[in-house]
Amino acid sequence: MTTSSLAAPAAPPDPTLLELTSNPADRLWRYPLARQLLRVAPRWLTPMHVTVFHTLMAFGAAALVLDGRPWALATAFGLYELRAVLDCFDGVLARARKLASPLGRAIDQAADSVSFVAFITAVGVHLGHRHGALYGVSMAVLATLATASGTACWDYFRRRFSSLIEKGHDEVEAEFVEVERAWRAHGGFARWYARVVATYQFMLLNPSALRRVRARAEVAQSPDDPSELRLVARLREAAARDDRELRAALWQIGLAGGDSTYFLLTLSTGLGAMHAGVLGATAFTVLCVLVTTLSCTRLLSRDAD
Repeated sequence: MTTSSLAAPAAPPDPTLLELTSNPADRLWRYPLARQLLRVAPRWLTPMHVTVFHTLMAFGAAALVLDGRPWALATAFGLYELRAVLDCFDGVLARARKLASPLGRAIDQAADSVSFVAFITAVGVHLGHRHGALYGVSMAVLATLATASGTACWDYFRRRFSSLIEKGHDEVEAEFVEVERAWRAHGGFARWYARVVATYQFMLLNPSALRRVRARAEVAQSPDDPSELRLVARLREAAARDDRELRAALWQIGLAGGDSTYFLLTLSTGLGAMHAGVLGATAFTVLCVLVTTLSCTRLLSRDAD
């Protein structure tokens, strides 16, 4: 088989296919509501205004969680959902008014992290008051680990499928190779830490590929990988015919994400069932990560040379 025989469309025929990797809440109601808000947004409103406002809302919702009364917990859930809609809206607004920038994305990500820390701290304190400090801390740590694991799984597989189908190469593997080469050439704590994080992600989600990508990093310039070309052609062909297995894998990626865990945690908090919510959300995330890893790894397995 020659390289020319592996030609494939530049992008999947259905541009909405990769949107399945968004979590269901974002896809089904948060982004649709955010797009409606764009129609009534005043001209002076900027994405930064929205980001600051929804971060302050998160602190207000956390204070209600600390209050702990049923009406306060229900109101907190409503505020967290509104915050999530506005979190989608600041990105919609930035793209619509051509204000998107790496700095804006970094600030938005930092705001999301701060909001989550405020929420999980409030949950831990609330449970600690009822069942003891150690219990509260344990539940907060468990919820944080579950959310982080879901986010790592979502980010890894979303970027791999998106780059392979849309751009024709595996950006995740290319990034690992770049990090590995930089650490070997220059050392340094920052490069070492980036290498540890990238290695951990591969060991957790795709250990069979680790030796291969490390071998790629050992040469100054990696030649085109025939197996990657075949993988791109196969995934693009599957996308073109709207393959059910590919669609299911993309949907599983969205479901496994940390935002799904976060939603379950806030929903259970609003219902006054924090203990059950933490345990249930953790079990749900572990199951989703396992299923997603198995199905996505099967689809991403390299074709034999």
